[in-house]
Amino acid sequence: MALHINDLVSVEKDGQRVYYRVQVLDSANKRISLRLHTAATIKIATETLLDRESTIPALMQAGLQKHSVNAIGKLTE
Repeated sequence: MALHINDLVSVEKDGQRVYYRVQVLDSANKRISLRLHTAATIKIATETLLDRESTIPALMQAGLQKHSVNAIGKLTE
């Protein structure tokens, strides 16, 4: 899968699918910083995925999926 900044992704968390946007791609440390798709600012730390959960192996284990959104905001698969 190819990811870019601001792509919409989701992971399985506590039995529910949670949607995030890609904030930072860090290939040197094999991390992807994700922020909730509803986050309006970067000041609230609880809106980001924890560091231990944002490694590429941890995200793949959590069922990382990439989504696309059309012009009117509907998810298209």
